[in-house]
Amino acid sequence: MKLRNIAVLGAGAVGSYILWGLRNTPDIRLYVISEGERNARLKEKSLTVNGERLSLNVRTADELRDEIPEGPDLIIVAVKYISLQESLSDIERIAGDNTLVMSLLNGVDSEQIIKRVIPEERIITSLIKIASQRNGNSINFPVPAEGMGVIYGAETASQKDYVNSIKELFDSGEIVHHVSDDIRKDLWLKYSINISQNIPQAILSSGVGIFNKSQNADFLRTSLRSEVIKIAAHYGIDIDVDDSWSLDPSNGINPAARYSTLQDLDAGRRTEIDMLSGTVVRLGHELGIPVPYNEFAYHIVKALEERNESKFNF
Repeated sequence: MKLRNIAVLGAGAVGSYILWGLRNTPDIRLYVISEGERNARLKEKSLTVNGERLSLNVRTADELRDEIPEGPDLIIVAVKYISLQESLSDIERIAGDNTLVMSLLNGVDSEQIIKRVIPEERIITSLIKIASQRNGNSINFPVPAEGMGVIYGAETASQKDYVNSIKELFDSGEIVHHVSDDIRKDLWLKYSINISQNIPQAILSSGVGIFNKSQNADFLRTSLRSEVIKIAAHYGIDIDVDDSWSLDPSNGINPAARYSTLQDLDAGRRTEIDMLSGTVVRLGHELGIPVPYNEFAYHIVKALEERNESKFNF
C-alpha cells in the first residue's frame, strides 16, 4: 500500500515536525487540516520550522473531502488532547474506507477515542518524543537523539503491512522514526515519563534540569511515576524500568527545557492535565488503586489554570 495523500490534523509543535519532515518527500501530496481563524492564519503566515518557511496546502475538512472523495491514505492526528473530541467530526468527514490513522497525542487513550469514528484495525498506535521551542509561528527542533522521534507499531498481525507502508513513507522523508516491537508498552512508558516530569516542573515553574539538582523535586517525579507503573501493571504492562536516560544531558536533554504543561501555563493556555494525572486518577478510582500524588498534582495544576484565568488574583 503506497501512501500518497497525507493529511495532518493540527499544526502545533507535533504537527509542524511532521509537516517539516515530509515537506520534500517525493510523490506525495501533503495537507494540513485546519478550520476558522487558524486556517486563515496558516494560509497567510504559514509556519517557519528550523528557520525554513514551509509551503503549506491548507484545507478545511470539507475542502479536503471535496478534493479527495475517497479520503487520504493517512491521517496524522496532532491536535491537543483537549481538542480531540471536537476533532472527531473532522476525522470522520475526511476519512475513507481505506484511510489509516496515526494519533501522536500524549496519553494512552486517544486511540480508544478515535475508534468511535474509525475502525480499530486502521488505527496505528504511535507516539512522538521530541523537544521543541516555539515563538509565534516559528518552531525549532533539535535533531532528535537516539530513541526519540516518531515511534509506532502493529498491535495485530494484520496491521504489519500498514506499518510497513508508514515506514516506507517516513524513510523517504526526514522524520526520525522507529518501529516498535511492543508499542503498547512504549506508549505507557512515555506516559509515565510525561506525567513524572511535566507535572512537577509545571508546579515548580522550572526547567527539566531541576530533577538532577533537587532531591525534593525528584521525589515528586518518582512518586508520580510509581502510581502510573501500578496502573499499567494491572493491564499486564511492565514499565518498571530505569528511566534515568530521560534526564541525561548527554542525550541532548536541555536542563532549561520547559515541557508542554509548563509551556501551556506560561502562555496562559489550558493544559492537558486531564489527560495526564486526570486519567490516572480516573483509572485509579475505577481499579481501586490509590494514586494520592497524581490526585494532588491534578488539583494543583487545575488551580494554576484558574489563576491564569483570573479566577483569583490575591
